[in-house]
Parts: sequence; structure tokens; C-alpha cells
Amino acid sequence: RSLVEEIRGDGGEATAVVAEVTDFDKVKAVADRAVEEYGRLDTWVHLAAVLLVAGFEETDLEEFERVIDVNLMGQVYGARAALPHLRREGRGALIHVSSMAAKRSVPLQSAYSASKHGIDGFLEALRVELRHEGLPISVTQVMPATVNTPLFDKARTKLGVKPIAPPPIYEPGAVADAILHAAENPARDLVVGAAARALITSQQISPPTVDAFMESFGVEVHYTDEPKSADDPNNLFEPVEGYGRVEGSFGEQAVPASYDGRSALPPAARRIAEANTALGILAVLQANGTLLELAAEQAQEGQQAFRKLLEDSLSAYLKTLNAPVPQVSPQDPPQQQVGQILQQWMEQAQEHQQAFGRLVQESFALYGKLLNIPLSYTAGYRMPTDEKK
Repeated sequence: RSLVEEIRGDGGEATAVVAEVTDFDKVKAVADRAVEEYGRLDTWVHLAAVLLVAGFEETDLEEFERVIDVNLMGQVYGARAALPHLRREGRGALIHVSSMAAKRSVPLQSAYSASKHGIDGFLEALRVELRHEGLPISVTQVMPATVNTPLFDKARTKLGVKPIAPPPIYEPGAVADAILHAAENPARDLVVGAAARALITSQQISPPTVDAFMESFGVEVHYTDEPKSADDPNNLFEPVEGYGRVEGSFGEQAVPASYDGRSALPPAARRIAEANTALGILAVLQANGTLLELAAEQAQEGQQAFRKLLEDSLSAYLKTLNAPVPQVSPQDPPQQQVGQILQQWMEQAQEHQQAFGRLVQESFALYGKLLNIPLSYTAGYRMPTDEKK
């Protein structure tokens, strides 16, 4: 059955409209059709994307532009098509599904990463503009980790083999849960999957450390032993038959998961939760259902020390959040009041910030030692085996 038939069979209502997302008029027709069929538009979810797996210098400029057109401009067209209807209703939700690559680029996915970074910047600006107008239209970016959809199955690749999604791989239902959550509970960003939270948090704390991680594992992890050429069927420029399904071909490696709502926590609580998740980014990978422990028993002491230092770091940082409210002179111009507030906060927090920075550096120095521990890999992933890596 088609998806429309399935929804209707379950008692729901659904209408399907085919559209090329790089054509604004066709995207607009989708929004207009929704209003014609149901009388209004209150939630717009944009998900379309394509993937090219290749080194930057092996990527044709035409291919790079196509990824940007579909992934970034498609999102722009979607928001532009939906906003007039949401404005008319005086409320609503824009939900744009992006990727953890919006916050941390992935090697061999330069075009894809650039498009996702573009979405992040676009939505950030749009969100502020709508808030400035006082419009109750939420703008949410959903950023999943690797998901078991046909994206990698349909991707164009220049690796000479079929690319595999970097583990851990999550089932699509977790993303669907996050989208539903965003529709009912306005949020800024929703991160799906512990791996995505760990990667994004680690990137915020220490980009060089994540660079080192990507250098060691980010390239080889894409390779499988199944041959595939750039000329094999892919959906970069046109649709590919036979992929009208939700799940991809990585079901055996996929981690059953549901959206846990952690990204919707208050900021301070979310920072603590994300930092706890980040403890495992270099310690655990998921592949073929087996946990690959980068730090085994011999690393236990180092891990405990790292955890203690990170806890101390967070404690120092949270003190900056609880600094006394600065005192300003009401008669001073607003710009001067802002300057007074910033100056006082900086003076109050300087000691804590220095302690936080020092502890984080010490934490990651310890954590870096864990990278030198020998690794073992499960079947299906061609990973670095030489001693240096």
C-alpha cells in the first residue's frame, strides 16, 4: 500500500503531492494544496535531502551545487511557501529536519555538511526575525545522528564501494517522535540520538579533539566491501525506483531508539545532560549491535579522572550562570546599561571561567590519552588498522 492508503486505512486524512524541491513554484503548490484540502496550514515539516559521498576534490562543482540546491535552497523554498499561510493563521510551526552535520562537518561529505550548516544559519536568522515581529510561529531545527533511511543506499559515491552510515545508526521512528514533539511543544533545536548530542557537545567544548577523532575514524568508517561506482543508480539528479520505504539497509546495525526529549530540557539541565552524554563519544561506537569500547579496563582510572575533572568543570561553569544580577544606573542610555551589565558579569565570572577553561583542557588532555588504546572492530566496517591511526 502507499503511505496515503495506509494513513486513510487507519482512519486518518492524507493527500500526496509530488514536487521538485529545487523549484519554488512546485514547493509553493504543496502549501497551497494543503490549504485547499484542509482549510489551513499550521505545521510545515521539511525533510528532503540528497547525499554525495566523495572527497572534495573528487566532487564536481555541478554535484556540489546540486546538494546545496536540494538540501539548503529546498529548505528555504519550503519556509517561504509556508510562511504566508502561517502568518494568515497568526500562529504555527516551521520544522526543518537537518542533521548533526549542521554543527559538526563530516569528511567525505563536504557538500552535505555545507548545506546543513547553511540550514542552521538560515533558521537562526529567520527565528529571530519572527520573534522580533512578535509572531507566535516556532522555528525548530531537528538534528538527528545517523538514521537508517535509504539516504546512503541512494547516495552517489566516488569511493568505489557502497558507503555506509557512520555508526551508531538509529531507527527513523526516533526522528518522527522528535518532529511530533516539535509540533506540539515549540523548541529551538532538537537533537536526536545520544551520538549526535555527544558529537555536538564535544565540538562546542573542544573542536581540535573532534578533529582528531574525525581524522582517525571519519574517513574509513564510510567504506564497505560492496562495490559501487559513481555511475550506479543514485538520486542526486533524478529519482531512483525501488526505494519507496522508510528504512534503509542497515537494520542489523540500527539501534532501536525513541526521542527522549532531552533537547527540550531547560538550558542548564540540558548542558549537564549533554555533557554526561559527551563522556562516551570517544569511548563507545555502535556497530552490528556490538559496543566497540575504545577504553577498556586499562583505561578505567583515566576515565574516572576525566569524569571528575569534567564534573568540576561544569560546577565552575554553572557558577557563572548564577552570578549576582548586575546593578545599572536607570538614567544611563540603554547601550551604556548593557555595557555596564556585560562588564560586571565579566568581572564576576572571570575567576570561574578561567577555572572552567583550565579544567576542560586538563580533562581533554586525559581523554586524549584514551585515543591511543588499541581498538577492535566488528565485521562490515573497514576501519583503520595501522598502528599509527
